[in-house]
Amino acid sequence: MEGTILGDIDTDDITKLLEILKTIIIPVNTYNPNPNRNMGRSKSFGTHRGCVLGYIKKRGAKPNDPLQLSRGSQKFPILYNTLIYIANKYFPELKYSAIQVNQNVVCPRHTDPKNTGISVMVTIGDYEGCNLVVIEPPSAADHGVKETEYITKNKIFLFDGSVYPHYNTPLISGIKFSFVYFSNIS
Repeated sequence: MEGTILGDIDTDDITKLLEILKTIIIPVNTYNPNPNRNMGRSKSFGTHRGCVLGYIKKRGAKPNDPLQLSRGSQKFPILYNTLIYIANKYFPELKYSAIQVNQNVVCPRHTDPKNTGISVMVTIGDYEGCNLVVIEPPSAADHGVKETEYITKNKIFLFDGSVYPHYNTPLISGIKFSFVYFSNIS
């Protein structure tokens, strides 16, 4: 399964999220070339606005260390609780531990190797472009790699980002917010 659109987000829920997002500033992440600091995504994603909500392994944590509530969850509790509400309403069966929040992030081709299982992405905003492209492995029937472009605006999109490489098309205009619900525990 490369990707599936599960349905639309209700206009009232989009409005609620956008009202909350108007009241906060999503942190800027920049690449730090210091070889002693693991910058994770910032290196390949460049400067971008994003934060993680939910339970995560802190930098430098040992494999058996427990997950801890992220700083983003503590800083933005109303957003965090609203995103939990969205998950419970639209995809209650999904097991996730964290939510990646992005503003106008145009992702280069990548996989999410630390994620386990299925992820759900919700995108909202007044924007054009920035569609999601998911890449399927080559098959004999396709005679090569198959790239499928999904218009995910105001949609709930299900996919396994740890298996299938994916990226965004260019953002043409506007402001896009994406919320990726994922698990980084097995």
